[in-house]
Amino acid sequence: WKQALSPFTEKKISLQSLGTIETPLFGPKNYFKYALNYLLGGNIFGLVRKVGAGSKSSLNREELLICPVCLETGQEINLHRQDSAWLCAHCERSFPIHEGVLFLLTDDKFRTLYPEIYENKFF
Repeated sequence: WKQALSPFTEKKISLQSLGTIETPLFGPKNYFKYALNYLLGGNIFGLVRKVGAGSKSSLNREELLICPVCLETGQEINLHRQDSAWLCAHCERSFPIHEGVLFLLTDDKFRTLYPEIYENKFF
């Protein structure tokens, strides 16, 4: 675990065994508890952070949606929102939003998995 976490400059990781024995993975103060955790196994949990200049994308999630029908043919066509659906300008398929959930599925999968919603879908 120490090797796997080595790329992170800030880390607060703990080991826990038997439900109550907890020690930090890095810099333990109680080596007896640390040895028990090491030998008994258990849970590892914590937070890590990589310090440095992060690159923030100017795109939001919705700008990254692509048409699953066109994707099957090897094309990555972006979708655009119109009312309560997302539309593909290339294949002209629509992908409905039902009760706040976008159904981004090919027709055959949509019909099989959600027939009651598929029947009410606007094409």
